[in-house]
Parts: sequence; C-alpha cells; structure tokens
Amino acid sequence: MNFIGSHIAETLRWFAPELILVAGILLLIVADLFKFTKPIYLTWFSILIIALFVAEVTGGFIVRKEGAVIYLWNKHLILNGPAFLFKYIGALGTFLFISNASKSYSLKAIKGKPLFYAMVLTVLFALSIVVMADHIMAFIIGLELISLMSYLLCLSADGRSNTESALKYFIFGAFSSALMWYGASLLYGLSGALTLHEWQGYLLDHHADAMILPAVLLFFAGIWFKLSVFPFHFWVPDVYEGLPAPLAGFISSVPKVAVIWFFWKIFPYNTPGTPGWEICAVLFCLTLAAGNFPALLQRDAQRMMAYSSIAHAGFMILPFLIPGKDPSIFIFYLVVYVVMSNALFFTLDQLEHSAGSTKIEDFKGVGMAFPWLGIMVFILMVSLTGLPPTAGFYAKFFVLTGVWEAYQQTGVWFYVLIVFWGVINTLVSLYYYLRIPFFAFFKRKENTIKLTSPDKFSLILLTLYIVPLLVFFLKPEWILNVIRYLMKS
Repeated sequence: MNFIGSHIAETLRWFAPELILVAGILLLIVADLFKFTKPIYLTWFSILIIALFVAEVTGGFIVRKEGAVIYLWNKHLILNGPAFLFKYIGALGTFLFISNASKSYSLKAIKGKPLFYAMVLTVLFALSIVVMADHIMAFIIGLELISLMSYLLCLSADGRSNTESALKYFIFGAFSSALMWYGASLLYGLSGALTLHEWQGYLLDHHADAMILPAVLLFFAGIWFKLSVFPFHFWVPDVYEGLPAPLAGFISSVPKVAVIWFFWKIFPYNTPGTPGWEICAVLFCLTLAAGNFPALLQRDAQRMMAYSSIAHAGFMILPFLIPGKDPSIFIFYLVVYVVMSNALFFTLDQLEHSAGSTKIEDFKGVGMAFPWLGIMVFILMVSLTGLPPTAGFYAKFFVLTGVWEAYQQTGVWFYVLIVFWGVINTLVSLYYYLRIPFFAFFKRKENTIKLTSPDKFSLILLTLYIVPLLVFFLKPEWILNVIRYLMKS
C-alpha cells in the first residue's frame, strides 16, 4: 500500500466515530424515503447511534498512547485528549435533547420525522469536526454545517413563529459568518498560514500590530454569534421565544460545545495590558449585563430564559481573561450548563403543557397542583442562579475565584471589578429566576382555569436531570478529575 493509501486507512481507523454518525444519518434519510415514522423507534435508533459513537470514541481513547496527538486528513484535524473530552460533552447534550424530544409536547409534530433526527446527528458530526479542527477551513466548514442544521431544525417544526425564528437566526448567522470569513482572510493575508497552531504562534508574536486586533475581532464574530456574546446576542431572545422549548435548549448548549474549545485555543488576549484585553474584558462584562438586566423585564418564561443563556455565556468565557488559563474552570461550567440548559427548557415545555402558556403569570398554582414538578423547578432555578446545594454554585464559584486569583497574581484592579460585577449579576438573576417558583407556589390559580397533569415519565426524566446537579455539589471533584485527566491525556 502506498503512502496515500496507508494514510487514508489510518485516518479512517481513528475517524470511526464520525463514520458511525454518517451511517446513522444515511439510514435515517432512507427511513424518511420509505415513510418509516414510528417516533419510539426513531428515538431509540438515534440513542443507539449516539451510544455507538461514544463507545467508539472510548475505544479510540483507550487504544491511543497517552499524550499522543493523531493527525487526520493530511493534518486538517487533530485528535488529542481535549478532542475526546468535547466529543463526550457534545454527545451528552445531543442525548439529552433526543430524550427531551421523545416526551416533548411542543415537538409532537416532528417526532415522527426521520430527517429531524438526521439533522440532530449531523450537528453532533459537525461538532466532532470542529473540536478536532486544526486547519481553519475544517473549522469553518464544521461551523457552517452546525449553523445550517440549526436553521433547518428551527424550520422543522410547523408554525409561523418557527419560520420567523429560523429566518431571524439565518439572517444574523449569515451576517456573522460573513464577518468571520473576512476576518479569516485578513489573518491569512497577515500570517500567510491557515492552520490553527501557526495562527496561535503568529498572534502571540504580533499581537501589538495595528491590523491584528480588527482582523481577530472580525474572525471572532462567527464564534461570538454561536456563544451569544455581546454584541452578537440580539438574535437570541426572538429566536428562542418562537422555538419549541427543548429545541431552544439544544441550540443554546450544543453549538457552544462545538466552538468554545476552538475559541479557547485561539484567544490571544488573556494577559492584561495586551492590545485587545480591555476590549474583550468590557465585552464579556457587557454580555453578563445584556443577559441579566433585560431578563428582569420579561413576562414570557422562554424569552426570559433566552436572556439567561446570554448571561451564562458571559460567565463561561470570563476565565478566558486569566493569564495562565486553566481550561477546567470553563469546561466544568460548560458541562453543568449543558445539563441545566436542556433540563430548563424541558421544564418549560412541561410547564407550558400544564398551564397552557409560557407566560410566567400563567404558572400560578402549578407548584401546589403538582408538587414534584414544582420542587424540580425550584431546584433547577437555584442551580441556574448559582446557589448551594447545586452544581451551579460551584460553576460560578470556580469562575469568580479564578478571576480573584488572577487579581492576586497580577494586581490588576479590573479583575476586582469583574468579580464585583459577577456577584451583582448573580444577585440580579436571583430575582427573575425565583419568579417562576414564586408564581408556581405562592399565587393561586383561578378556579375556572384547569391545569393539565404532566406525564409521569416526563417527571422521572426531569428528576434524572436534577439528581446530578445535587450530587455534583457534594462531589464536584468527580467532574473536575475527569476533565483534567482527559485534558492531560
């Protein structure tokens, strides 16, 4: 076998998890052609494909020599410990969404469509490409595939509001992609390179050059759009409000998994005093405010939680401003957020079914009528706020203590302001998060309005989401140890 043939064979060996996803996607397309529309079978088939994907990823991790970096497709993709870790996180988010969709009331119209599940698995496939990407073209193709599938998923549910959401998502996404492509062309012209590791070296050596900052910020436009970072966050409330709740949870979490590791690797402004650090620090702090303060004014629960996702994105990227960055801080936050986000929007789906509306005021009496649902809602809101005894507490605690330690090491007072601003925003979020439990437990429903009982299996599923948030408050090191082990492997 010649060199090219042996390289392709070796690449396909390590590319097996992605090939499993491709096979599953093709089978779902065939199922759509033959009108095979049993929702339960489609759900279990998708879960099986995800399980096989995870098993093959695990097999590759075990076989690979510790610390080895494997190059795929002529070094366009690299397979290392972080790539394995983010594949696991992406698979977790996808599994949670498919589980939610199986019991969702707002997704009833599309649960029997094989193409719906094919698009979800395609997002996971593109995510896997993005987290392995070393060549900029591989990253952009993977990111655009995620964007395309996200637009189509928004269109997949029938209804005028879904079409409008998809259109807004597409317009904002196309605009941010255009900026990203332009920024990438500038960086290519300046550096003469198209690989990530070459860009990293160039940015470290030339961060003070006049053309670098605008080129980098333009390139970040596409990444910040997916992360809903200020000022690329305006699309989030309108789009999430018009989507079925579980789908909003999927879009708010899994695309973030895809891009945040790439963003971490290429982000050059983690040292105070470098050109661009102050700009990014201000934008990240404004992201917190752009999420939390408008949420205070919202009456629709799903729109309010859309603003909440913006604020969580702000917290998640604050560690990017710390010299000698420890990635386990934001990855811990990311894992907890993936669980919380999918649990949150699944809860909103159940509340909408019970109360007949997504308006917060219409949740009156739901907690008293269905105590277990009310308790689960309360615990989830406490975790989203960042209070004990939930894993959400440690997610914010690790971020803010990391920023405080950066102040102690550098003496830069802006870090103190960031910590103070983070605490203020947490207190602000406490008010709007607890509005839902307040209406659910302490406001009486009019006797003329009948509440609908939630499905028992849905309550069991929601409980399975809440339990880890409580367990990992007691044992946060379980997640941290796994994260640090995979990152160093």
